Amino acid sequence: MFNPLVSIIIPVYKVEEYLDRCMESVVNQTYTNLEIILVDDGSPDRCPQMCDEWAKKDSRIKVIHQQNKGLSGARNTGIREATGEWLYFLDSDDYIILDCITLILESVRRYPDVEVVYADFKATAGFEECKLWQGLSDYSCDRDWINRHLLQHAFVETAWNKLARREFVVNKGLYFEEGYIHEDNIWNFEMAKHVSRVAVCKHETYIYVIREDSIMADVSMQKHRRMRLLKYYVNHITSPFRNRQLAYVFSCINVWFRQDLPTELEEEMNHVHDMMIRQARGKQKLALWMYYKGPKKLLYNDHVLGRVVNAIGKV
Repeated sequence: MFNPLVSIIIPVYKVEEYLDRCMESVVNQTYTNLEIILVDDGSPDRCPQMCDEWAKKDSRIKVIHQQNKGLSGARNTGIREATGEWLYFLDSDDYIILDCITLILESVRRYPDVEVVYADFKATAGFEECKLWQGLSDYSCDRDWINRHLLQHAFVETAWNKLARREFVVNKGLYFEEGYIHEDNIWNFEMAKHVSRVAVCKHETYIYVIREDSIMADVSMQKHRRMRLLKYYVNHITSPFRNRQLAYVFSCINVWFRQDLPTELEEEMNHVHDMMIRQARGKQKLALWMYYKGPKKLLYNDHVLGRVVNAIGKV
């Protein structure tokens, strides 16, 4: 009988307005063989008590209270405590449709060797009809294809709404980097290096709630956070997808900073440029050296940029 245990990991911090809705969507899932791990990350509101109250209502719920470690630390605690064959990450201000786990597990039933299942989502504002995976194959074991698509699709860069085999996550050391705001981006960057069998569930199973007061809605520090991401990426480029990873870093720089680099980040960006050149080989190295070591006006010349992109390659 196909009935694997799924560990749903829910970090909890200052979400008392949203937590009940999230939990209602979980405990009422049509698939019932669940281990529900609530990680209270030192929340200063009523969330710790609310977590304990939910645990009294449902024996599948395990509550962990810890000092604040941030979202990455809370997820890592959940991974270490999980006993399920599969891990599913859910942010506590979001919620899932009632047959979410049933639909995603259907991909596992059809493709038993899969390591990660990616599913679609729906947002409360901004991109309501994402249809992220429409047109893509339901399954792939082509590592090159998988790596390319994981780096190409921006909204793959979330940890939520994915079913990941726990053994795979633990064996590959795919824990979350603590101390980063954009920890999901890093997790995806590392995931792309290792995953070799993926399936796609094309149902919108996750409801992503856009909050004005959320960390991601705070744009004042966005440039500094993205600079930290760039430094992580360029310091963790590895084989066998070195060229594509460099192309990915280059595309991030052009999207995030090409027209708007704060003066206080110029020195850090120069360091990123130098690291990219050191990591590059052959035509990529020459193109990056000429682009970043040439006159600064070249950075804003679309014709020159196009030639560099052709030499470096696309993600």
